[in-house]
Amino acid sequence: MSGGQIRVILLALADFATVYAVLLLSAWLYKFFGGDYQMIEYVRLWPMGLILLLCNAFIRVYHGNFLYPGAALGQVEELRRLFFSVTLLYLLIFSYLFATQNVELYSRVVFMASWFGTLFLLPLSRWIVRSIMKAGGFGQIRALVAGAGLGGVSLVEELQKDRHIGIVPVAFVDDDVAKTGKTIQHIPVLGKISDAVKIAKAGKIDYELIRK
Repeated sequence: MSGGQIRVILLALADFATVYAVLLLSAWLYKFFGGDYQMIEYVRLWPMGLILLLCNAFIRVYHGNFLYPGAALGQVEELRRLFFSVTLLYLLIFSYLFATQNVELYSRVVFMASWFGTLFLLPLSRWIVRSIMKAGGFGQIRALVAGAGLGGVSLVEELQKDRHIGIVPVAFVDDDVAKTGKTIQHIPVLGKISDAVKIAKAGKIDYELIRK
């Protein structure tokens, strides 16, 4: 299993846990402050976590698919897509409850609070999971950097600090043979750019990056 696939699975688990936990917390708080609803009815709504995953996959929050996740979205674009995905989830839930005439079993206040809470906490939970993966060195997408000059080195420095994208540079390729075998920014230069495909296959590297 590639680092990208591990990354998507962990983010999906975080999404599931977050939306379900926010719903239960909202229901508990509503009941604590005097709401007249049965908590068990909200516990039974655990499938909404699975529906969120389907909404995320449909809106392509996972940057491709589970089998071959693509490069990460920018933070602003991800927030925009998460907003649409979470909103779609609650529209589907409301539609289902109205269609089955079960809407009276639940509080609209709970669902509104859960919707707002999920919009806020989902990006936060994703940031926490990404930070843990970065610190632990797992769930990272291995990349080859073409060019060990100033542009390539600055790209490596940015990726080494980044917690969002999850791309980790593991090697350089450069046509300057004097650099071959050297280590730059803790990253080895393994050969020429023409050797990139061979090096990537040998090192199970998913991407080649070029700074324009």
